[in-house]
Order: sequence, then C-alpha cells, then structure tokens
Amino acid sequence: GYRLALTVRGKDYVWPGAKSQDEQFTLSNFAKPLTGCGPFLHEEPRDRPKTVFDGKVTLHTGKAYGAWLMLPIIPPK
Repeated sequence: GYRLALTVRGKDYVWPGAKSQDEQFTLSNFAKPLTGCGPFLHEEPRDRPKTVFDGKVTLHTGKAYGAWLMLPIIPPK
C-alpha cells in the first residue's frame, strides 16, 4: 500500500530567504531564488486576479462534515 500526506495551508507559503545574496537557494534554470513552494510565485495579476483569489475560504471538517479527497486512478503501463 501507499501512504499519502495532505497539508492545507492558509495562504501561499513564502520563506523570507537568506540573509545575503550568497545564501539564497537558486537553480540555474530558474530566474528567481526559490522561496519555499518551488518555482511557483503566483505574482502574475492576469493569472491570479484579486477578485477571485483575495477572498476568504472556509474548510469544514469533522463529524458533521464528510471530508473527501478525490485522486485519479492511474493504471500501470
């Protein structure tokens, strides 16, 4: 069998970074240093308009609320 871990965070995680330019974690094929969520910066206003992504989301779980996680079934090759 397999074990799956799921983390739900309140907002995009941003690591504040290193204290100096020499300590920043960078890869040669990325234009900017990595900040904790890989290369995903979410800073393009056309892709993340505030009217859609700047609201409040509530996630209900527990006895009164059925919680489900849908995953695709990927058949073996």
